[in-house]
Amino acid sequence: RAGAAAHRAAQRAAKTRVPIFGLLRDVGARRDSAGRPHADLSALDADAALYDGWSVSVKLLDSDLVAAGGAHAKPLSVWVADGEAELEAAWRLGVESVITNRPRWASGVMARWRRQCERDGPWPQQPGPGG
Repeated sequence: RAGAAAHRAAQRAAKTRVPIFGLLRDVGARRDSAGRPHADLSALDADAALYDGWSVSVKLLDSDLVAAGGAHAKPLSVWVADGEAELEAAWRLGVESVITNRPRWASGVMARWRRQCERDGPWPQQPGPGG
């Protein structure tokens, strides 16, 4: 929190504006009874004014997190979606951007999905990995 406030103050002093994204990591996240990590949505709500969006581990991605980001009109950038199930969850949930170590592969898969949606209509929204 202090880091975001300091960056924002430095931006004001420099008369510039660069988006600041809060980082939501799966390491140290609370876990459900099955051991799956979940984002702390109350902290996300409390920090909403500090950030322009959130950079989120794909392991935390679920419909509740996407709804929380949407409630604050803040984009979610999901990392690292290197498998088809992770990429599909991000696609179905409508996150704004996906970070992957396999950009050519991901681009090809999403192009195929776009064609399928154009032909068959949009996919129904699904919960994210583990949620």
